[in-house]
Amino acid sequence: MKKQAEKHVRIEHAENPSLKSAWQLLKSNKSSLLYIFFVDAAFVVAVLFFRRFIELLAPSLTPEALVASTSLALYGLALVVVYYLLVLLLYSLAKFFIMSLIKGMKSSEGLQFERFFSFYGLNVVLMGIFFLIMLSLAYIFAALKQPYEIAGFLVLVIPYLLMLFIVLNSAHSMFFAKGKSAWKSISSGFSFAFGSFRKYAYVLGWNVVFGLVFVAVLLIPGMLIRSFADNPALYASSYKVFTMLTSVLSTFVLYCMAVFSRIGFYLAVEAKDDSSS
Repeated sequence: MKKQAEKHVRIEHAENPSLKSAWQLLKSNKSSLLYIFFVDAAFVVAVLFFRRFIELLAPSLTPEALVASTSLALYGLALVVVYYLLVLLLYSLAKFFIMSLIKGMKSSEGLQFERFFSFYGLNVVLMGIFFLIMLSLAYIFAALKQPYEIAGFLVLVIPYLLMLFIVLNSAHSMFFAKGKSAWKSISSGFSFAFGSFRKYAYVLGWNVVFGLVFVAVLLIPGMLIRSFADNPALYASSYKVFTMLTSVLSTFVLYCMAVFSRIGFYLAVEAKDDSSS
């Protein structure tokens, strides 16, 4: 009887992931969290070096030169496409290791690198889908008249970014937590985004809370610095320090939210009952 009760508790906990379950998973896997941070940092450094390499490779590809020559414009377009595909390759490699580490927190299954190119294909298709959606929204946004541009931005861009965030995390989690193929992960990612809001709502909700608390905390020193307006020298120095600290803290908070979102969506997808889909 006691074993049945414990089993019921475990099932109920798996079906209802929460901030507490995500925190407990991170707390018991501190070494994996350090590896995740290392992979993210390595990805940022790699992209910066790669961008610099491209700039050295084609220094003459300025906007003016591209407009002046059709052949150069085509070459530039091809280079841009290759550039973003290679950046996406770097991103996919980093995210593949990160999601494997997250999966390792819940399972003893090792790294399956033979699935990497399937994961890369998943990201290429998702990029294509959302790029086409972005072009459609850009066309609509360009047609809006001046008084409606801000409202159009709120109505079009914010939902687009939110959907990109949800589908990307859902599809990646489907690929790793459920072991689905690239195509199945994409379709299941969209299905999960629109049909299982209650599963991942806690991720969005807590991210909003974290963001609001962070902004509220920044308001206090911001208002204090504003009171120094009568002293230009003190105001300038304080504002410079405040801006630097805000930039550092914002990066840290956003990164923590990103890590929490990866864990949260993985737990939400893992808890999903496939028989109900």
